[in-house]
Amino acid sequence: MTVRSLDSATGTSLPARFLLVLCGLMLAGAVWLVKMPGRDAQEQPVPQAQAAADCLATGEGPEPRGTLTERLAMQSGDDWLRMSVSDAPRWVYVCEGNQYGHYQGFGSIIEEPPAQGLHFFGGWDAVAKPKVLMGALPAGATAIEARLVSGEVLRGTHDGVYFAIWSPGAIVEGATVTATGADGKVVVTGPAPVG
Repeated sequence: MTVRSLDSATGTSLPARFLLVLCGLMLAGAVWLVKMPGRDAQEQPVPQAQAAADCLATGEGPEPRGTLTERLAMQSGDDWLRMSVSDAPRWVYVCEGNQYGHYQGFGSIIEEPPAQGLHFFGGWDAVAKPKVLMGALPAGATAIEARLVSGEVLRGTHDGVYFAIWSPGAIVEGATVTATGADGKVVVTGPAPVG
């Protein structure tokens, strides 16, 4: 009587069977990944006002000591930006988000205005974190805009006191910022802060 091993009986060696099982597991994993729902399908839309309130409540950086009042709200597609200010002490807080909630927020002290030129605040964060320029509108100015290095011009939003220049994905470093009066004449122009 001849005794044959399992490997010779099936015609498949042990390493070959291991390789077949491994390939089957990899194929099953690939199918699972393809059928897995995307991030957007799992998330539920959040009202913008609620998302902005959540952003302020869970703010990054030093805590402001005053009461923040919303001064500017900007929208671009699904993305939004809101800027709130406290006058005692002078503090600014910016929140960015989309239809699924806020994704970034930061606060900064409002520095004293320079003797000449544009008054920006937010320092390094104003450029490097949310890609937004913010500051105080110069006296006599009724409009403000930034010409980016790419040549694109972004018009700012203001409330007569504070301004923000923002667009999702835009890089404002190296931009030239110009404030104009009601007659269209340039009040002041200068470079954006560099991070």
